Amino acid sequence: MAMPGTIRQFLENSSLSYEILNHPRTSSLAEAAQACHLELHQLTRTVMLADAEGLLMVIMAADELLDFGALHQLLDRDLELVPQHKLAEIFDDCEKNSCPPLAKVYGLEAIIDSKLESRDEIIFEPGSHTSLVQISGTDFNHLFDKVSYAPITRA
Repeated sequence: MAMPGTIRQFLENSSLSYEILNHPRTSSLAEAAQACHLELHQLTRTVMLADAEGLLMVIMAADELLDFGALHQLLDRDLELVPQHKLAEIFDDCEKNSCPPLAKVYGLEAIIDSKLESRDEIIFEPGSHTSLVQISGTDFNHLFDKVSYAPITRA
């Protein structure tokens, strides 16, 4: 599957510069990084959480672990991982297990780990297991109505 049309259109309509890194089909971000001759820490991943208030997209480096304690203290929310079958409903235009960090496309609230704030480049899977998108950190911020950075991960 190529990049979903909704993602491609969103990126094109943003009028920002980005590059598509095509690679053979992979089943994980680690494999995608290897296929593109990148280190895993260079890639960004999405973790979807939910509670009674709704969904929250967490965007973080692919090699980091989410610190649920820090997130709870910051937001005062009891968030839990969204079950796999629900991810398919949220990202219904994407390949299974590919959740692009583009909250605006899906009408979601998002928080971004502060370790990504100073990144020159953001590289992420755009809903397909055969490509990555590389965009400048500055341009990535422009893809959000409001950018919220916070220290929410640990190595």
